[in-house]
Amino acid sequence: MKISFLKDNLLSMLLASIFLGGIMHIFSTYFEFFDNKVLFYIALAITIYGFWFIINPLLNVILSKKHLRDYNIENQLKTENQNFKVYFTDKMSSNAIATGIIPFYKIIIISKNLKSSLNDAELKAIIYHEIGHHKKNHIFTMYILNVIIFTTYLYGYSLLADYEFQSKFYEGLSVFLSGAMFGLACYYIPNKILYFLEYQADSFSASINDKESMIKALISLDKLTEGKLTKGNINHPNLEKRIANLEN
Repeated sequence: MKISFLKDNLLSMLLASIFLGGIMHIFSTYFEFFDNKVLFYIALAITIYGFWFIINPLLNVILSKKHLRDYNIENQLKTENQNFKVYFTDKMSSNAIATGIIPFYKIIIISKNLKSSLNDAELKAIIYHEIGHHKKNHIFTMYILNVIIFTTYLYGYSLLADYEFQSKFYEGLSVFLSGAMFGLACYYIPNKILYFLEYQADSFSASINDKESMIKALISLDKLTEGKLTKGNINHPNLEKRIANLEN
């Protein structure tokens, strides 16, 4: 991990550790006051993911001196009935994200190099892709789904933990299964859902502007990232699939 990354994100990581550690302590202390184990897990999941989906997006901008708000772009968006806060940052490269679920603070963060590397039509296509995530309520949807999935995992884990196994083999197997459940619940399923939401965000941008601009923006991003879009990953379809989706 690069030293610069640690310096830029040290405060955020420290606050996350304090917040999540405090929450775990409080919930474990007052566990007995919950009449139902499932209600306890739901409350815990809501609070934990509330940090990542509500508090952290605010801290990400408020505490960072490297995010510069672009009022010109925001004013242009307002003329198109899109009221979103747009920030440019050098804390990431060749990327853009939509974050926040609070109605008055849904923000878009874009790496500075995209502003200088993309033409106006391509940059607008990327911005509207992120607006699409907001307009389609993708972030709120992911918040709710993560709460549901994590609650299910916690309940399943509690069943395994309470079960009395007859041999060390099955006890060891339960540890393996709990780890597999954690990976499935907290990594694989959420990321695969994001995978399909990317298609929707691409289509939203193409419907507002035009598909050619969105396709050109994706191709330019692929060049800037040295082929990362061509390869794709667990939460992003590859470039060929995204272009096919837009053309259809």
